[in-house]
Amino acid sequence: GLLALIVADAGRRDEARQLFGATIDSLRRVLELAPDGFESRLNLAGALANFASYELAAGELAAARPLLVEAVELAQRAHDEQPVDPHAAATVHNAVWFLGQVCARQGDHQELAAVAEQLAKLRPGEARTQRIAGALLAEACLALRADPTLAADGRDALFTERAERSLALLRHAAELGCADHSYLANHAHFAAVRELPAFAAIVAAMRANADAAK
Repeated sequence: GLLALIVADAGRRDEARQLFGATIDSLRRVLELAPDGFESRLNLAGALANFASYELAAGELAAARPLLVEAVELAQRAHDEQPVDPHAAATVHNAVWFLGQVCARQGDHQELAAVAEQLAKLRPGEARTQRIAGALLAEACLALRADPTLAADGRDALFTERAERSLALLRHAAELGCADHSYLANHAHFAAVRELPAFAAIVAAMRANADAAK
């Protein structure tokens, strides 16, 4: 809970992990007593995501991932039950995004691509979310190239499919008003798709959005 976050900010790692664990255990018990409880499910999802975010910041990817997998499952169920609830929408969005970051850092391009699609579906009309999903898929393309377990022809075909999907999401983000042209032009996330001819047009569209906003 809040105390765990305060202790975490103070750099007291062992104590913070104990407090996060105690909070999660308590919320699990509440959910066991009321398995259909919307708020209790959402509170547990939020606590799991907070703990995972702390582990992610500390570079503990293996510890963060199962926490986020559970958080996503719980939050998605809550969001499906009450799609207009802003707390549920924000919790599942953040949990999916954090899970994407973990998968990217672990080089798990298969799960990363799936997470990117899940994120894109959560807010199809929001430019920032579409841009994040496109960036996650671009990272999946980069990780795919480094996967030694795939044959060259299969890897190339999958790369083309994912790269086109990444560009489609980024193009949609531009159509929705995204102006993050500098991010696309310079960040390492896009190293694998930046070479594609359609990428420059997307950057130009975002630059035009930025100019129009001045």
